[in-house]
Amino acid sequence: MKKMVIAGIVASLGMGVAAHAESTHLKYQSHMYEVNGSGVEGTVLFHPAEGGGIKVTADISGNSGELPFSIHQGLCRYLDNDNGPDMLIFRKESIFEMDPVVGGASESVIDTDLETLFNYPHSFAIHNQDGEVISCGLVS
Repeated sequence: MKKMVIAGIVASLGMGVAAHAESTHLKYQSHMYEVNGSGVEGTVLFHPAEGGGIKVTADISGNSGELPFSIHQGLCRYLDNDNGPDMLIFRKESIFEMDPVVGGASESVIDTDLETLFNYPHSFAIHNQDGEVISCGLVS
């Protein structure tokens, strides 16, 4: 009888942990690396947003102006190199636009989910006013 009671308590605890885990979302972090000596780098946090979508928060240093911020298909490694595998080549056209980085910060909610972001290689990119990528980081 004691074993059944203990087993029931352990099972109840396990169900409570599982229910809590389903309602708690992990945050993912990406480092933004400077491109071509721009000095623009930082950290991007992203996670499922309340009410749907993905919340993306950037903390960037190296520039105090307003900089376009986006997500592109492909990897930063192939930013200026079209000789890689097709699915890894960095695509110049963005697939998601976020609020610009202003004063080193940006916060946006984009209409997608983690599965979509992780199904193909994607990169965060910060651009200068001429559209050139000056900071890049892997969505991972």
